[in-house]
Amino acid sequence: MLATGLLVACADPINRENYAHIKTGMSQQEVFDLLGEPDEFQSVELGELSGGTAHWSGEQNTISVTFTNEKAAFKRFGSAPEPGK
Repeated sequence: MLATGLLVACADPINRENYAHIKTGMSQQEVFDLLGEPDEFQSVELGELSGGTAHWSGEQNTISVTFTNEKAAFKRFGSAPEPGK
């Protein structure tokens, strides 16, 4: 039972299952709790409106989430580029 828990804990969080859990309106912190700290985060503020896009790269996949006022607005799933390309 312990070995199974360790395998799940070590699994790459950048996968389709976790991507499916990201819903419009989720807080930025909820997404970060699910996927971990992003590899890259670009933000912008315009008066009372703030936003940003976070990018995560896993072993085989990438996930990007765009936030508006710290709430998930858009998401994208893709395959990680092959090494050397």
